[in-house]
Amino acid sequence: MMDNCHQSILSDYKPNRNSTEQNETISTMISSTTTDGKTFDLCEQENILTDQLEKCKVKDATHLSERIKRTYQRIDSYIREDRIEEAEQERKYLNELEQTQILHEQVVFQKSNRYQKNTLVENNRSDLKNLRDDLTDMPYCAEKMTMELLVYFHQRLLDEFIFLETSDSVIQKLGELKTQIQNEELFSEEIRTYFDDLNRNIYNEDCSSAVNMLNNILRKIRPLHLQEIQRLIEKMEKTAELIRNKDIVLLIGVTGCGKSTTVQFLAGAKMKETKVAIVPGRFLDHIEMCEPIKNPGLIHITTSPYCRSETRYVMPVTVPLHDIFGPDETGELIFCDTPGFGDTSGPEVDIANSAGVLEALKNCKSVKILALSSYKSSGDRGQGIQKLAQILVKMIDHIEDRLKSIMYAFTNYKLTTDIHAILHDLKNSKVNNDLALRSDKSFVALLTDMINKTEHGAEIINLIGGNPKSLIAKVRSLDGIENPAKVFQFSFSESTQSTISNQIYRYKKNITSAVKRKNLDLLLYNLRNFKILKNLIKQNFIEDSYNDSIRSVNEKIDEY
Repeated sequence: MMDNCHQSILSDYKPNRNSTEQNETISTMISSTTTDGKTFDLCEQENILTDQLEKCKVKDATHLSERIKRTYQRIDSYIREDRIEEAEQERKYLNELEQTQILHEQVVFQKSNRYQKNTLVENNRSDLKNLRDDLTDMPYCAEKMTMELLVYFHQRLLDEFIFLETSDSVIQKLGELKTQIQNEELFSEEIRTYFDDLNRNIYNEDCSSAVNMLNNILRKIRPLHLQEIQRLIEKMEKTAELIRNKDIVLLIGVTGCGKSTTVQFLAGAKMKETKVAIVPGRFLDHIEMCEPIKNPGLIHITTSPYCRSETRYVMPVTVPLHDIFGPDETGELIFCDTPGFGDTSGPEVDIANSAGVLEALKNCKSVKILALSSYKSSGDRGQGIQKLAQILVKMIDHIEDRLKSIMYAFTNYKLTTDIHAILHDLKNSKVNNDLALRSDKSFVALLTDMINKTEHGAEIINLIGGNPKSLIAKVRSLDGIENPAKVFQFSFSESTQSTISNQIYRYKKNITSAVKRKNLDLLLYNLRNFKILKNLIKQNFIEDSYNDSIRSVNEKIDEY
């Protein structure tokens, strides 16, 4: 008899009429639209959520899951003790909690959705402006025609007034582009496939997919977006002035290792764990600031739960030491957030990052390195740590002589994780069995340094409950790398190096084609861009290729 009663409460519990009406009211709020057509906007839903949290005596919505779990446990305990009335009261409270959690998830999803939509619109506007700027003074060619079509579809996405109003006129433009690509000897089977997909996109009026296909075509005929690199480096040059003749701390790590979040933490910001909805009911964990920004340097430091870099160029944040250690402390530390090296944002960011960071560091007084490794990118055999080590080795000349200037810190690891053991395992199981790695003296020296510096405990950053004092004190004790212009060097990913080679090949082919067709405008355009690339990257193989093209053009001119 009692077992049936227990089952009734835990599984087949039927709330009373008042409870049912109350839940129906909350459910109506959650649905965001009432039966009479009234819509609850996001602000109203947030107000309702606040009221519900207060009613449930829950301070923070992120605590709902734990509160629900504990309530289930109490119900079970009450039933075992035959305290049926208390169990029923707890079950009513459980209903309130569960309804509130659903409402919270909907609010989170709508806020994420709104943010993503706003970001998409901002990106489209930015892309459209850049396209128009890049088209200025560009000669008639396949690249220009592709970009003009991109302008059209970006305008469509932004609902801007446009002159090309029919799909027939767009199809005609597409046919002209295809012919031009063939004339410039750029056509391939892959591009043919893109055109087939593009025709379907246009037929279905799928402007977003059309933009993606046109960008795919553009990457084939112009592997490297030179103007975007210039824009990024120009922004870096502005921030470089902020660190001229300064002692700085440079944060280094792959995309997603938490550099931006760590800068916020080091600047004294209070952090909290939250969730970002990707689809209804599916969330990514994210750590963000939970109070108004006090340090003005943090205004432009943004973070994301996605594995992509939000930082596009060096961002210095000055941290007055009295903010961390108290009023008796003087001085400051300048922490520089950077994009992820070998960044997943593409070769343009990778090149601008390498070239721009190098230029920014040249005029610094000294540089200390805070190298970050994240559990999320570590891999099951320490691949992330190995990648971080390789980035540092490529970036810092004779790194074995600069180890006193480097500190290692670890993000998203459990505080109980034995980092020292992981590093030992990486050396024993991988490095010792790989002749190439074992022969790389700089890499082995760096990995050994990581092992030595974590022997008595690694610096695992606790962003939520931790205090930055200890980490900042250790960073202060590092020796700065002086004369950074002589120490830091370019470090491109293999894929970026491949893209540079493809672009050089494309320039040479375009120059040959322009000479053959006596197209002076196109010839000068490609020679000018080739020269800009040479001056930006300043590597011998690019200069040699450029000089070869100049000689070839001069020989053809002599023939004419």
